[in-house]
Order: sequence, then structure tokens, then C-alpha cells
Amino acid sequence: MKRIVILFLSLLFIFNVISCKENNNSNNDIKNNEPDSNIENKEPDSNIENKEPDNNVENKEPDNNVENINLEDYKITSKELIEQSLIYKEFNFKEDDWTKIVNCISNGKEQIDLASSKEEIDDIVYNVKAFLNNVYNDRIYTWIGGGEPFTEGDGTKDNPYIIDNVRKFIYFSDSINNKTEPDAYYELTTDLDLKNINWIPIGISDDRSFKGHFNGNGYEIKNCKIFEYKIMWYVELDVVGLFGYNDGTIENLGIDDVNINVQFRYKEAKYCAIRAGGIVGVNNGIINNCYTIGNMMLNYMGGRSGCTSPCHIYSGGITALNEGIVSNSYANININIEFDENSGGVYVSGIGKGGKIENSFVILNYDIYDRLWSLDDVQVYDIGGYDEINCFRYQYDNRIFPDTCIFDELNSKEFYVNKLNWNPEIWDLDNIVFDNDNYVDNCYPRLKKQK
Repeated sequence: MKRIVILFLSLLFIFNVISCKENNNSNNDIKNNEPDSNIENKEPDSNIENKEPDNNVENKEPDNNVENINLEDYKITSKELIEQSLIYKEFNFKEDDWTKIVNCISNGKEQIDLASSKEEIDDIVYNVKAFLNNVYNDRIYTWIGGGEPFTEGDGTKDNPYIIDNVRKFIYFSDSINNKTEPDAYYELTTDLDLKNINWIPIGISDDRSFKGHFNGNGYEIKNCKIFEYKIMWYVELDVVGLFGYNDGTIENLGIDDVNINVQFRYKEAKYCAIRAGGIVGVNNGIINNCYTIGNMMLNYMGGRSGCTSPCHIYSGGITALNEGIVSNSYANININIEFDENSGGVYVSGIGKGGKIENSFVILNYDIYDRLWSLDDVQVYDIGGYDEINCFRYQYDNRIFPDTCIFDELNSKEFYVNKLNWNPEIWDLDNIVFDNDNYVDNCYPRLKKQK
């Protein structure tokens, strides 16, 4: 009997040892399958004021593989992570939306202090991020502010909204960026001076694009300046120009002394690109009877960390990327670009890259410098269209190509009317003076005021 008891106890001990080993192996498998989020090395989100929401937030896995960080340090890191959202600029939000953000972050930090495990902290961070995404989706853009509502028109073709001062033009911009009447009709009835305004493009993103009809009636917009444009952190592309995305029609508009001087950097992105144009960043619509004069400086400061693709830079005199039509227009913009070895393709177009371009010309003066590692990724297009019809260029070194217009032609009304097929009822071509590779004393082709 004693031998039987000893045998039974021995078997029981062996069974327990085997069970413990299996449990340990199972736990190790679980640990090995956890995501490696390396949360302590995450770079801060320095441009979170323009951060696009993560629409798949409900599918995100919490960051659990932080076994080498003690609980107190993990709390500090997690509070810093959600506190980065306080970098948001208040001008991008209505006051009540900004209050929601501040209160959510404050409550989240308090909950983290009371948390008893890293898993509980992960849940708190997850919930804070989800709430902030909802606030972002619901927010009302107040990009510029100080706008004045329209007092004339109802936005129809027969009775367009009338823009007769800068404040109404700001109201127009903020309305489009708030998805308010993006497909309405608008008319400019005076020259505008945008001095002392750091302009934000009309149609700031592809889902907030301009889809209506803007008739400049031959008037000019002067001093459109973009000096500090906050590049979005987690989007497919970014746009710079008087208009950002155009899916509508822009016509009979002159832009004088446009000045774009933007430094930008990416820390993480699925796909990095910037598109900067003298009138429109990305044109999917129609640009007709327009011109732009000025300067553009783009400075890519690097920061490829986390990118699945390097940053591509597109720039153009009228539009950076053209998937629509540009006609009866010209550009006289000096384009400069600085970039480092982390940049991808660099594209410079006299008018715009892609699409259809007809009866248009450009004065070329490209100075792309600081190419650090290779010229292979820099592509310069005189015009840039995939379908170019009756387009010309004036080039400073006077090299002669089939599509080159020469010094004497730019001083001649016949060039614009007979060669470019411009309508003299729309264009004022009687007082043009071109000398020393540029128009002199503001004597450049202008549009006749229609109203």
C-alpha cells in the first residue's frame, strides 16, 4: 500500500511540472505576439494642430510591450503623449471645441495618475485619442477669422454672391473650408489687397475643395502671402496657394505679388508630398483667363522618420498639379526650392504638371539649389501639361526652341492676340513694356474689368 501511495505522489508531481511548463510556454507565446510599439521612443507630433483624424482608431492595438518600463515612468511617458495635443493652435477651433480638448487631456492625465496597470493606462490613452479625433471631425475651421458675411447675392448663377472687400473674401475662404456652399457662384467686384494676412488656401483639403464658380471680373488680388503654413502631419498631401484644391471654375482673375515662403517638415506619414502653385495647389477643374506674378520659396527641412515614402515636392506657376484645364493664362513666378537627401521627387512646372494647358505662356526663371545628393530626382518642365496646345515660354538665356517666345514678341499686342488667341475684349494689351527679361513698371498684360 505504501508503494502505491509513493507511486501516486510521484506521478502527481510529474504532472504538475509538465502543466507549469506548458503554462509558461503559453504565456511566452502571448508575449511574443504582442505588438512592439516602443512607446518611449515615439517622436512627438509637433504639427498636431492640423492632424488628420485616424478613422481606424477603433482597430488600433494598445501598446503593451513595454515590460522594460516601470509603471511610474510609463505614466509619465503616456501623459506626455496625450499632452502633445495641447500644441494645437487655438485659432483652428471654436472656443468650446478648444475647451473640450483641454478638459479631455486634463482628465486623461488625472486618470493615468490613478491607474494601477499599464493596460489600464493604454485604455485611457486610447480613449483620449478617440475623443480628440471626434472633436477634430466635428470642428468648425476658423482659419483666418474676421470675415464679413455676404450682403448681396444668393449664390446662384443668376445672382452670385458679391465679394467687394477683403473681409468678405476671408468669409468666402472660411466658408469653403467649412464645407459651406462649396459649389455656389461668387463674383469679385473690386481689387483686393491681402497685406498683413498670412493666407490660408481656399479649399484646404480634398474633402473641402472649391467646387463652385469664381469670376474675378478682371480684378486683381495683391499681396497674397503664405509665410508660415502648418503642414499636416498625417495626410496624403498638402496644398499651398490662393486656392488649395479646385474642382470648380476660376476665371478672369489676376494675382500680383504672390509671395510663398514655406518651410516644412514631416515626422511620420503614409505618403509625403507638398503641392504649391501660384493660384491653385491642385487643379481638378478649370482655370481660364488668369495670371500670377511673384515669388515662391519652398524649403523642405527633412524628417523622413516613419515615412513609407520620401517627401515629394511639386511646384508650378499657376498650379502645382493639374488634372483639369488651364487656358488663356500666364505665369511670371520665380520658383526656388531647397531640400535635403530625404526628399523624393522634385517637380517644377512653368504652368502646372499634368492635364490640359492651352493658349498660355510662362516666363522662366528657375533657381533650384542645394541639391545635396542628386539631380536625378529634380525634373523641370517649361509648361508641364500632358496635353499642351499653343503654349510658349520665354527663357532668360534666350535659347531658341519651337515653343519659345522672344523678347520682341512680348512687347507686341499681335503676339497675344494672333499667336496666343487671347480675346482683346477680355485682356488689356495696349500698354505692355517688356525689358531686361521682365515687364517694366507694372506694364504687364492685365485683364479688363468687367464690372
